[in-house]
Amino acid sequence: MVMAELCRRCGVPFAVAHCNFSLRGQESDSDEALVASWCASHGVKMHSVRFDTQAFASENGISVEMAARELRYGWFARLCREQGYCALAVAHNANDNAETLMLNLLRGTGLKGICGMRTNGPFPYPGCSDLVLLRPMLRFSREQITRFALENDVPFRDDSTNEGTDYKRNKLRHKVFPVFGEINPSFLQTLSRDMEYFCSAQEVLDGEYASLKASICTSEGDSVRIPLASFKALAPYMQYRMMEEYGFNADAMESLSAMLEAEGTFSGKVLRNPAYELFTAPEELIVRPVRERSGRQPVVVEGPGEYDCCGVRFCVEVLDREKDMPLKQPLGTVAVDADKLPFPFTVRGFAEGDWMVPLGMRGRKKLSDIFTDLHIPVPDKEKALVIASEGGRVLSLLGLRIDGSVKVTDKTERILRITI
Repeated sequence: MVMAELCRRCGVPFAVAHCNFSLRGQESDSDEALVASWCASHGVKMHSVRFDTQAFASENGISVEMAARELRYGWFARLCREQGYCALAVAHNANDNAETLMLNLLRGTGLKGICGMRTNGPFPYPGCSDLVLLRPMLRFSREQITRFALENDVPFRDDSTNEGTDYKRNKLRHKVFPVFGEINPSFLQTLSRDMEYFCSAQEVLDGEYASLKASICTSEGDSVRIPLASFKALAPYMQYRMMEEYGFNADAMESLSAMLEAEGTFSGKVLRNPAYELFTAPEELIVRPVRERSGRQPVVVEGPGEYDCCGVRFCVEVLDREKDMPLKQPLGTVAVDADKLPFPFTVRGFAEGDWMVPLGMRGRKKLSDIFTDLHIPVPDKEKALVIASEGGRVLSLLGLRIDGSVKVTDKTERILRITI
């Protein structure tokens, strides 16, 4: 309410957007009524919306706090698009900034997390890079803002949930910050100054990081490949900075560090977050955006010809067996007895649980173990094609291996050759 009053006094053209999260019953409705009354009395345009925040949180498996944040910023983004607004101003203050700093430190963070909030920055919602988020109240304490409201008759209401200690932020506010105040009455100003120093340090290190990344990382489509030896040689902060760029937090970095230090197999591990996935290969790390698991429909091979399955093209041929025809095939090609694999047969993408009895072996072996033996990284494993049989058995891992049941023998008259 103070921010709205200051915008009005400054003559800034603005509108007010109010979210009713339906979390406090009549109290929430009274908040909305207060805002509507103030806007009407001062001729300020008001947008309002009501959310079932509890239901949204439950449906998406997230906390109520995260649900409210996603709902409001999504709505703010739509409002800006529909109404032509160029920026969103929110009333975060110096206390909020200090609380955010402490929460980030407690959960684990890099320099970005200890720089605190910025007075202006990118809009925190996908696809809104042209919009700006403003925090004009960030340098003022909650005490200063309350004093201004009281001295200037600005109407406001207190959110009763702020008085409890159920939320982590409230615990800091009511139990920790009073102790900080006893130690240093000016701790808010001190922390604000420190965050400015951290931001300056981050700008310097970001320049160094950009040079390092350019020198060791290579791009391949939408994937980034990071040589393992180069990554291990980076300072811990630079390792964290690289993972942070792709949305991996301190816990993910700790998991990756444990993998790097472990004695067991490193290749074939996967770390995921909502936006990116990281794969470990024998000599590198591979990072790419999370992909939709679509386009995985199987293909029925009716006869010789060219086919496309899961984005991979392959050629099917039937050849008469000649006396001196070599059976060893180049990489990417497999040859089987055509009479042991008659048309039609089905080619599909690899699935967990697939197995075969590889040529030259007696027992079954999981394809996932074959991939490990061949040092095939997870992204390439996802492109693998198989000839499907029953019960999870496959008759060929195209381009690499065949099942012993379809091998070419001295009695073979026709050869089925498949080349990726």
